[in-house]
Amino acid sequence: MKHSFFLTLSLMLLTFGSCKKDSDNDGDPDPKPGSSADFYFTGTIDGKKVAIELLPSNDVEMTTANGGSIGPPDCTFDYGAYLGPSDPDEYPQIKVDFQQYFSGDCGDEGAVFTSLFPVGSQPFANATTGGKGVAVLYFDDTGIYSSANGSQTGSQFSITKSETTNLLGIGQTVTGTIECTLYDEFGGKKVLTNGAFRLNFRPWF
Repeated sequence: MKHSFFLTLSLMLLTFGSCKKDSDNDGDPDPKPGSSADFYFTGTIDGKKVAIELLPSNDVEMTTANGGSIGPPDCTFDYGAYLGPSDPDEYPQIKVDFQQYFSGDCGDEGAVFTSLFPVGSQPFANATTGGKGVAVLYFDDTGIYSSANGSQTGSQFSITKSETTNLLGIGQTVTGTIECTLYDEFGGKKVLTNGAFRLNFRPWF
């Protein structure tokens, strides 16, 4: 049975973001910080610098956007995080989606969730072939662009830091870098360079 949901966590994550600053000095710094905000996406897309930052002073929100399939006892889960203006008609917006990063007995997800996002290079998802991989989606006033819609030869997606959080439930804050090509459904493309992000991901259960 196909099952997906969108769980809005903007208020919770904004509170987490404002509190985290107190403990920044307690852990290792981000290997390649892209912003002073707690959660962000920055990069250059077709030569234009883009910055989406979750700050107390703006209307940006971060939401969990998980998907997957449930066929007890086995499940396959995708873990997504969206960052963009609270008004869905405003741009730009970004989504990072770890597709099929859990596959197994549904009851085992909680025990392994925090280990699903290891530091290192990650494969890109492909809409044609399927399988485990990361999809990067970019939304602007010209359309929706996804890394899963075309070749990623020479591209890279790397997790540089993976931190377990426990605010109103377990989550995983993932920091990383991205270099890839984004495609729309008509074959148009945009090139993302010097991408950097820090987003929070939540389990299904």
